[in-house]
Amino acid sequence: MRAECRAQIEQALAWGVDATHLDSHMGANQIDPRFFEVYVELAAEFALPLRMVGPAMEARLGFPGRERAAAAGIVFNDEFVSRWGHPTAELMRSVLPGLGPGVAEVNLHPVHDGPELRGYDKREPQIRIDDHAVAMDRAMADFIVGQGFAAISFRPLRDLQRAA
Repeated sequence: MRAECRAQIEQALAWGVDATHLDSHMGANQIDPRFFEVYVELAAEFALPLRMVGPAMEARLGFPGRERAAAAGIVFNDEFVSRWGHPTAELMRSVLPGLGPGVAEVNLHPVHDGPELRGYDKREPQIRIDDHAVAMDRAMADFIVGQGFAAISFRPLRDLQRAA
C-alpha cells in the first residue's frame, strides 16, 4: 500500500499535477488505522496537507487520527460535512451555522443527469443530481457567504503546510 500510494503521488507530480493535498477514495486511508500511518508519513514526505474526517466521525472510528496528524505537523481541515443520502442543501443549512472558525469541507458529488450517470449509478443517481443543483444554486452561495464562510481550495492549506 505504501509503495502504491507513493507511486501514484510521484506519477502525478511527474505529469505536472500541482498536488494540493492527499486523499483516498471513500476515505480508505483516513478511516482505517492500518493505512493511516502511511497517509501521515506520505503527507510529511511530500509536504502536503491531508483531507480528514471531522471530529464526530473520528470519535465513531475510535482512533485519534487528527491527533496523530497534528503531532506530525500535518495541516488538515477542521471539519468535514457529509452524510450520504441526506439532502445536501438541508445538511448545509443545518450544520454550517453551528460550525466555529476554521476550515470546513462540505462533500458534494455533483453530476449532470444523463446516460453516463444512469449507467454507473443505478441505485441513487438523484443524490448526485441534487448535489449539482446545490453547487449551482445562487441562494445557497449567498447563504454560505452569509454564514461567514469563504470558498477556498486546498492550495492555501498546502502553502501553509510548506511554510511550516
